[in-house]
Order: sequence, then C-alpha cells, then structure tokens
Amino acid sequence: YYQNPKIELNWSEGFSCLKVLAIEIGMFPKGYIVNICAGEDAVFGEKLRRKGIKFIRDDNIIVKHYAPSTFKEFWKIRLGRGRGAPQVKHFINKKSIMIVWLETIIKSILSFIKIFSIISILIRSNKLCRSKVSHVGDFHKFIFVEIIVIFAFVIGSIDELCLITKLKCKGVFNG
Repeated sequence: YYQNPKIELNWSEGFSCLKVLAIEIGMFPKGYIVNICAGEDAVFGEKLRRKGIKFIRDDNIIVKHYAPSTFKEFWKIRLGRGRGAPQVKHFINKKSIMIVWLETIIKSILSFIKIFSIISILIRSNKLCRSKVSHVGDFHKFIFVEIIVIFAFVIGSIDELCLITKLKCKGVFNG
C-alpha cells in the first residue's frame, strides 16, 4: 500500500523501538476522560520523529496482519478508527470541542458526497485491485468495503464526540 519511499510513516504494523526511547518520549498518550482508541500509534511515532530518532524502513521484513473474519469484527475496527479521530484532534492536538464538531460535520458531509459521487471510490477500488494480493474480480468488493469504511468512520467520529461532549458537560474533565 505504501510503496512510495517518499512517504514517511510514523507507524506500522511491524513497528519497534528501544524501550528507553519509548519511555523518554512518554509512551502512548493516556490519562484522558476516554481511552484513545485509534491514532495513538501515529502520535507515538510523531513524538519519536520530533525527538530526532532515526527511522529505518525495511520492506523485506514481512509482518502478518490479520484481517477481521466477520463483518461485525470489520465494522467494530472501522468504527474505532472513526472514534479515534476526534479523540486525537481534541485531546492530543488541543483543538476545542466545537472546532472538532465543526470539522467532523464538514468531513461527514464531504464523505457522503464522496459516496454519492462514487468516482473517487471507483478510482480507489481500481488502485486496490492492482495490488500484489488482489485481482480484478475483487473490484466490486472494494467498492462495497470503501462505502462501509466511510460510514463506520463517520458514525464512530460522531458517536465519540457525543460521548466526549456529554462527559465534559457532566464536569468529567482532564483534557
């Protein structure tokens, strides 16, 4: 998926670093009114990068990544990704809850426009079909998956923002 060597990833399914460095940069983000459920690995990687830690990328190392075997598992994972977006924006990037709401609403509207315009989904599905592990017969499956991913992300983001807003209104606040 990331075959462009110019892309600098801050995370990976096969990521490792020295324990002393992880402790030095403060580990993964924690201590908020909700547990950060997605994006915390990218935040961790960015903290390492800002610290000046050298990243070494080796595409010859193969790390198995297991895809969910049921739709329910897939939906739960994608929903979690959606939940993590407002968490990182608000708690890590320190954006106000109102700004995060505004960004989420705008992004949700754009996501639905994307679904209804379908062109971007067809282009992405075509790119995914040309990967090493796929074939042309998967094209229609990728279209369906892209639509599900968009819906799950939007629903997860809005659901998490409702939870954070509710907790803040009740006075549970630490970030």
